[in-house]
Amino acid sequence: MLFITGSESYIGKRLIEICKINRIKYFGVDINTKNTKNSKKIDIRDKNLKKYIPNNSTIIHLAAISKDKDCNKNPNLCMDININGTLNLIHAAKKKLVKNFIFASSEWVYGDNRSNLLNENSKLIIDENFSLYAQSKIIIEKFLNTSKIFKNINILRFGIIYGGIKKENWSAVESIFEIVKKENRILIGSKITSRKFIYLDDLINGILLSVKSKGYNIFNLSGNKSITLKKIVEISEKCLHKKIKIYEKNPNKPSIRNIDGSKAMKNLGWKIGMRLEEYLEIRAKKNEK
Repeated sequence: MLFITGSESYIGKRLIEICKINRIKYFGVDINTKNTKNSKKIDIRDKNLKKYIPNNSTIIHLAAISKDKDCNKNPNLCMDININGTLNLIHAAKKKLVKNFIFASSEWVYGDNRSNLLNENSKLIIDENFSLYAQSKIIIEKFLNTSKIFKNINILRFGIIYGGIKKENWSAVESIFEIVKKENRILIGSKITSRKFIYLDDLINGILLSVKSKGYNIFNLSGNKSITLKKIVEISEKCLHKKIKIYEKNPNKPSIRNIDGSKAMKNLGWKIGMRLEEYLEIRAKKNEK
Protein backbone atom coordinates (compact mmCIF):
# COMPACT_ATOMS: atom_id res chain seq x y z
CA MET A 1 0.00 0.00 0.00
CA LEU A 2 1.26 3.45 -0.94
CA PHE A 3 0.39 6.40 1.28
CA ILE A 4 0.72 9.49 -0.92
CA THR A 5 0.78 13.02 0.47
CA GLY A 6 0.07 15.88 -1.90
CA SER A 7 -2.23 13.60 -3.88
CA GLU A 8 -3.84 16.57 -5.69
CA SER A 9 -0.52 18.03 -6.78
CA TYR A 10 0.75 17.98 -10.35
CA ILE A 11 2.90 14.92 -9.65
CA GLY A 12 0.45 13.34 -7.21
CA LYS A 13 -2.45 13.26 -9.64
CA ARG A 14 -0.43 11.55 -12.35
CA LEU A 15 1.12 9.14 -9.84
CA ILE A 16 -2.36 8.05 -8.77
CA GLU A 17 -3.46 7.65 -12.40
CA ILE A 18 -0.52 5.31 -12.97
CA CYS A 19 -1.27 3.45 -9.73
CA LYS A 20 -4.81 2.85 -10.99
CA ILE A 21 -3.55 1.64 -14.38
CA ASN A 22 -1.15 -0.79 -12.71
CA ARG A 23 -3.57 -1.78 -9.93
CA ILE A 24 -1.26 -0.51 -7.21
CA LYS A 25 -3.09 0.05 -3.92
CA TYR A 26 -2.84 3.60 -2.62
CA PHE A 27 -4.34 6.10 -0.22
CA GLY A 28 -3.91 9.82 -0.89
CA VAL A 29 -4.09 12.82 1.43
CA ASP A 30 -4.25 16.47 0.47
CA ILE A 31 -5.87 19.64 1.77
CA ASN A 32 -7.61 20.03 -1.61
CA THR A 33 -8.98 16.52 -2.11
CA LYS A 34 -12.34 14.94 -1.24
CA ASN A 35 -13.03 12.28 1.36
CA THR A 36 -13.41 8.98 -0.51
CA LYS A 37 -12.46 5.33 -0.08
CA ASN A 38 -8.93 6.13 -1.30
CA SER A 39 -8.44 9.72 -0.16
CA LYS A 40 -8.75 12.05 2.82
CA LYS A 41 -8.91 15.83 2.96
CA ILE A 42 -6.37 16.60 5.66
CA ASP A 43 -3.40 18.86 6.33
CA ILE A 44 -0.07 17.11 6.91
CA ARG A 45 0.28 19.27 10.05
CA ASP A 46 -2.88 17.69 11.52
CA LYS A 47 -2.22 15.70 14.70
CA ASN A 48 -4.80 13.11 13.57
CA LEU A 49 -2.79 12.26 10.45
CA LYS A 50 -1.53 9.04 12.01
CA LYS A 51 -4.87 7.25 11.93
CA TYR A 52 -5.03 7.45 8.13
CA ILE A 53 -1.58 5.90 7.54
CA PRO A 54 -1.88 2.14 6.94
CA ASN A 55 0.43 -0.08 8.98
CA ASN A 56 3.56 -1.24 7.11
CA SER A 57 2.81 1.01 4.14
CA THR A 58 5.24 2.94 1.97
CA ILE A 59 4.99 6.71 2.22
CA ILE A 60 5.55 8.87 -0.85
CA HIS A 61 5.77 12.39 0.54
CA LEU A 62 5.01 14.95 -2.16
CA ALA A 63 3.07 17.54 -0.13
CA ALA A 64 4.82 20.92 0.12
CA ILE A 65 4.72 24.52 -0.93
CA SER A 66 6.86 23.85 -3.96
CA LYS A 67 7.00 27.13 -5.86
CA ASP A 68 9.79 29.40 -4.70
CA LYS A 69 7.74 32.54 -5.27
CA ASP A 70 5.02 31.18 -2.96
CA CYS A 71 7.64 30.40 -0.30
CA ASN A 72 9.05 33.90 -0.54
CA LYS A 73 5.58 35.43 -0.40
CA ASN A 74 4.76 33.63 2.85
CA PRO A 75 7.97 32.27 4.41
CA ASN A 76 6.33 31.35 7.73
CA LEU A 77 3.75 29.19 5.98
CA CYS A 78 6.44 27.64 3.76
CA MET A 79 8.54 26.56 6.72
CA ASP A 80 5.49 25.47 8.74
CA ILE A 81 4.20 23.14 6.02
CA ASN A 82 7.49 22.00 4.47
CA ILE A 83 9.30 21.42 7.76
CA ASN A 84 6.81 21.15 10.62
CA GLY A 85 4.25 19.35 8.45
CA THR A 86 6.89 16.89 7.27
CA LEU A 87 8.12 16.27 10.82
CA ASN A 88 4.53 15.63 11.90
CA LEU A 89 4.22 13.09 9.08
CA ILE A 90 7.53 11.44 9.98
CA HIS A 91 6.59 10.97 13.63
CA ALA A 92 3.15 9.63 12.67
CA ALA A 93 4.73 7.27 10.14
CA LYS A 94 7.18 5.98 12.75
CA LYS A 95 4.28 4.89 14.94
CA LYS A 96 2.70 3.03 12.01
CA LEU A 97 5.91 1.11 11.22
CA VAL A 98 6.13 2.23 7.59
CA LYS A 99 8.33 0.07 5.35
CA ASN A 100 9.82 2.86 3.25
CA PHE A 101 9.78 6.64 3.55
CA ILE A 102 10.21 8.29 0.15
CA PHE A 103 10.87 12.01 0.36
CA ALA A 104 10.44 14.28 -2.66
CA SER A 105 13.38 16.66 -2.62
CA SER A 106 14.67 18.77 -5.49
CA GLU A 107 17.72 19.55 -7.59
CA TRP A 108 17.36 23.07 -6.17
CA VAL A 109 19.33 21.85 -3.14
CA TYR A 110 22.48 22.05 -5.30
CA GLY A 111 22.12 25.80 -5.71
CA ASP A 112 22.36 27.63 -9.02
CA ASN A 113 24.84 28.12 -11.84
CA ARG A 114 27.00 25.06 -11.16
CA SER A 115 28.09 23.74 -14.55
CA ASN A 116 30.24 20.92 -13.13
CA LEU A 117 28.54 17.51 -12.96
CA LEU A 118 26.67 17.23 -9.66
CA ASN A 119 26.02 13.85 -8.07
CA GLU A 120 24.35 12.80 -4.83
CA ASN A 121 27.57 13.46 -2.87
CA SER A 122 28.03 17.02 -4.13
CA LYS A 123 27.89 19.88 -1.63
CA LEU A 124 24.44 21.33 -0.99
CA ILE A 125 23.92 25.08 -0.97
CA ILE A 126 21.98 26.45 1.99
CA ASP A 127 22.33 30.13 1.18
CA GLU A 128 19.90 32.62 2.67
CA ASN A 129 20.10 34.62 -0.54
CA PHE A 130 19.12 31.70 -2.76
CA SER A 131 15.95 29.64 -2.33
CA LEU A 132 13.74 29.32 0.76
CA TYR A 133 12.14 26.28 -0.86
CA ALA A 134 15.56 24.65 -1.30
CA GLN A 135 16.44 25.41 2.32
CA SER A 136 13.31 23.62 3.54
CA LYS A 137 14.24 20.53 1.49
CA ILE A 138 17.82 20.53 2.78
CA ILE A 139 16.67 20.74 6.40
CA ILE A 140 14.45 17.66 6.03
CA GLU A 141 17.16 15.80 4.12
CA LYS A 142 19.58 16.51 6.97
CA PHE A 143 17.04 15.34 9.56
CA LEU A 144 16.40 12.07 7.73
CA ASN A 145 20.13 11.51 7.30
CA THR A 146 20.94 12.20 10.94
CA SER A 147 18.01 10.43 12.57
CA LYS A 148 17.82 7.36 10.28
CA ILE A 149 14.34 7.11 11.77
CA PHE A 150 13.19 4.50 9.25
CA LYS A 151 14.85 1.30 8.10
CA ASN A 152 14.36 2.31 4.47
CA ILE A 153 14.64 5.97 3.42
CA ASN A 154 14.80 7.15 -0.17
CA ILE A 155 15.42 10.82 -0.88
CA LEU A 156 14.58 11.67 -4.49
CA ARG A 157 15.96 14.93 -5.86
CA PHE A 158 13.57 15.80 -8.66
CA GLY A 159 14.84 17.58 -11.75
CA ILE A 160 12.88 20.23 -13.68
CA ILE A 161 9.76 18.44 -14.85
CA TYR A 162 8.00 18.93 -18.17
CA GLY A 163 4.83 17.33 -19.51
CA GLY A 164 2.25 19.62 -17.89
CA ILE A 165 -1.08 20.05 -19.65
CA LYS A 166 -2.31 22.98 -17.57
CA LYS A 167 -0.48 26.29 -17.82
CA GLU A 168 0.21 26.46 -14.08
CA ASN A 169 2.30 23.28 -14.43
CA TRP A 170 4.35 24.39 -17.43
CA SER A 171 8.12 24.32 -17.29
CA ALA A 172 10.38 26.41 -19.52
CA VAL A 173 9.82 23.71 -22.16
CA GLU A 174 6.08 24.32 -22.54
CA SER A 175 6.32 28.07 -21.96
CA ILE A 176 8.91 28.57 -24.70
CA PHE A 177 7.06 26.28 -27.10
CA GLU A 178 3.84 28.27 -26.70
CA ILE A 179 5.63 31.59 -27.25
CA VAL A 180 7.29 30.24 -30.40
CA LYS A 181 3.88 29.06 -31.60
CA LYS A 182 2.13 32.40 -31.05
CA GLU A 183 4.79 35.10 -31.40
CA ASN A 184 7.56 36.26 -33.73
CA ARG A 185 10.02 37.09 -30.95
CA ILE A 186 10.97 35.74 -27.54
CA LEU A 187 12.72 37.25 -24.52
CA ILE A 188 14.76 34.86 -22.36
CA GLY A 189 17.37 35.32 -19.65
CA SER A 190 20.37 33.73 -21.35
CA LYS A 191 20.55 31.44 -24.36
CA ILE A 192 22.94 29.11 -22.56
CA THR A 193 20.87 28.69 -19.39
CA SER A 194 20.40 24.93 -19.19
CA ARG A 195 18.80 22.06 -17.28
CA LYS A 196 18.48 18.31 -17.64
CA PHE A 197 14.70 18.37 -17.99
CA ILE A 198 12.77 15.23 -17.01
CA TYR A 199 9.44 14.06 -18.42
CA LEU A 200 6.67 13.64 -15.82
CA ASP A 201 5.98 9.95 -16.50
CA ASP A 202 9.70 9.13 -16.41
CA LEU A 203 9.94 10.83 -13.02
CA ILE A 204 6.99 8.82 -11.71
CA ASN A 205 8.57 5.63 -12.97
CA GLY A 206 11.62 6.51 -10.86
CA ILE A 207 9.43 7.12 -7.81
CA LEU A 208 7.74 3.72 -8.16
CA LEU A 209 11.06 1.94 -8.69
CA SER A 210 12.33 3.43 -5.42
CA VAL A 211 9.50 1.75 -3.49
CA LYS A 212 11.55 -1.46 -3.33
CA SER A 213 14.87 0.26 -2.64
CA LYS A 214 16.36 -0.81 0.69
CA GLY A 215 18.40 1.16 3.22
CA TYR A 216 19.23 4.87 3.14
CA ASN A 217 19.57 6.25 -0.39
CA ILE A 218 19.65 9.52 -2.27
CA PHE A 219 18.82 9.51 -5.98
CA ASN A 220 18.81 12.28 -8.57
CA LEU A 221 15.86 11.91 -10.92
CA SER A 222 16.77 14.16 -13.82
CA GLY A 223 17.14 13.94 -17.57
CA ASN A 224 20.27 12.56 -19.20
CA LYS A 225 20.98 15.49 -21.52
CA SER A 226 21.59 19.18 -20.79
CA ILE A 227 19.22 21.33 -22.84
CA THR A 228 19.75 25.08 -23.21
CA LEU A 229 16.94 27.58 -23.60
CA LYS A 230 18.27 28.32 -27.07
CA LYS A 231 17.96 24.62 -27.94
CA ILE A 232 14.34 24.55 -26.74
CA VAL A 233 13.60 27.49 -29.02
CA GLU A 234 15.31 25.76 -31.96
CA ILE A 235 13.47 22.47 -31.42
CA SER A 236 10.17 24.35 -31.11
CA GLU A 237 10.90 26.23 -34.33
CA LYS A 238 11.59 22.98 -36.14
CA CYS A 239 8.42 21.32 -34.85
CA LEU A 240 6.26 24.35 -35.66
CA HIS A 241 7.97 25.14 -39.00
CA LYS A 242 8.73 28.76 -38.19
CA LYS A 243 11.54 31.09 -37.09
CA ILE A 244 11.47 33.74 -34.39
CA LYS A 245 13.90 36.32 -33.08
CA ILE A 246 15.59 35.62 -29.72
CA TYR A 247 16.39 38.46 -27.31
CA GLU A 248 18.32 38.00 -24.07
CA LYS A 249 17.88 39.92 -20.81
CA ASN A 250 21.05 38.64 -19.12
CA PRO A 251 23.24 36.95 -21.74
CA ASN A 252 26.26 36.86 -19.41
CA LYS A 253 24.39 35.49 -16.41
CA PRO A 254 23.25 31.98 -17.33
CA SER A 255 21.68 29.64 -14.81
CA ILE A 256 23.18 26.17 -15.19
CA ARG A 257 22.61 22.97 -13.24
CA ASN A 258 24.28 19.80 -14.50
CA ILE A 259 22.78 16.90 -12.55
CA ASP A 260 24.04 13.32 -12.78
CA GLY A 261 21.18 10.80 -12.75
CA SER A 262 23.31 7.72 -13.41
CA LYS A 263 23.04 6.36 -9.85
CA ALA A 264 19.27 5.89 -10.16
CA MET A 265 19.74 4.26 -13.54
CA LYS A 266 22.31 1.84 -12.15
CA ASN A 267 20.75 1.05 -8.77
CA LEU A 268 17.04 1.22 -9.61
CA GLY A 269 17.13 0.12 -13.24
CA TRP A 270 15.57 3.48 -14.13
CA LYS A 271 15.43 4.57 -17.76
CA ILE A 272 14.53 7.74 -19.63
CA GLY A 273 11.63 6.95 -21.94
CA MET A 274 10.80 10.35 -23.44
CA ARG A 275 13.16 12.65 -25.33
CA LEU A 276 12.36 16.34 -25.19
CA GLU A 277 12.46 16.51 -28.99
CA GLU A 278 9.89 13.73 -29.21
CA TYR A 279 7.64 15.42 -26.67
CA LEU A 280 7.58 18.71 -28.57
CA GLU A 281 6.93 16.89 -31.85
CA ILE A 282 3.89 15.24 -30.22
CA ARG A 283 2.75 18.60 -28.84
CA ALA A 284 3.10 20.23 -32.26
CA LYS A 285 1.05 17.51 -33.94
CA LYS A 286 -1.72 17.94 -31.37
CA ASN A 287 -1.80 21.66 -32.17
CA GLU A 288 -2.22 20.89 -35.88
CA LYS A 289 -5.48 19.01 -35.25
